[in-house]
Amino acid sequence: MKKIARLLLILMVVSTIAYLFASGVLSNPIMYARAENFVNNGRYEEAAVAFEALGEYRDAPEKAVEANNNHIYNQAGSLYDKKDFRAAYNVYMGLGTFKDSAAKLPEIDDAWWAHALALDSLQVCEEYMGLPGAAHAAEAAVEYERLYAAQQEGLAFTAYSEAVDSGTLMM
Repeated sequence: MKKIARLLLILMVVSTIAYLFASGVLSNPIMYARAENFVNNGRYEEAAVAFEALGEYRDAPEKAVEANNNHIYNQAGSLYDKKDFRAAYNVYMGLGTFKDSAAKLPEIDDAWWAHALALDSLQVCEEYMGLPGAAHAAEAAVEYERLYAAQQEGLAFTAYSEAVDSGTLMM
């Protein structure tokens, strides 16, 4: 009889624990803590999925949106680093006022123009001097960096004009 009572007690405890997990009473706090851990480790995409899975638990819907925006924000930064300025601009623009997305737009615009000027100088070398671009890739990279730095100070047009006037950059 004691064996049956003990077995029933164990069965009731296991059933209660299973019910508590299934109903979310125990699993939601654990999942929420896990999602927050993802955020703390910069794993925003996983955090967004985890918060979305929690449904309306606590502030999970808001946290899911924030984690997703952080993921997108980081993607925009990667696009910028790869010099895909148009895509980075569009992604930051889509984020609206999230973090400093709006402040990034003029910076990206400036970088795009400096990059375009450097590419233009490479194209000029190829077209007018009859030299292959590979021979001048290093020079174009140096020119790009110089023009980008000058543009950051509001001097890009002047630097570009000086390059054209001095014959460094032929038109």
